[in-house]
Amino acid sequence: DRVDPAGGRVKVTAGEQRRVLPIVRGGSYLSSGDPRIVVGLGAYTGPVHVEVVWPDRPADTYRDLSPDHYWLLREGAIGVMSADSANRASLRE
Repeated sequence: DRVDPAGGRVKVTAGEQRRVLPIVRGGSYLSSGDPRIVVGLGAYTGPVHVEVVWPDRPADTYRDLSPDHYWLLREGAIGVMSADSANRASLRE
């Protein structure tokens, strides 16, 4: 079963930068809201570590993600999905 992440939070570490972002839903009127969480890292090009704290389940940690990508993080998943510039999905474990 997929877990609704609303109420959880995302912890992002990129070098010396650390951010904690709440996962919220809603805020759209007569349309669906964008479920993505976009984190600006400036000129940072090194590895990014992300911890997703799910509201009712243990946290998942994803290490060594590349910046300037969209990553699909699913609760309990071993790998992560990335979409490249041609919009092809690729799995990385």
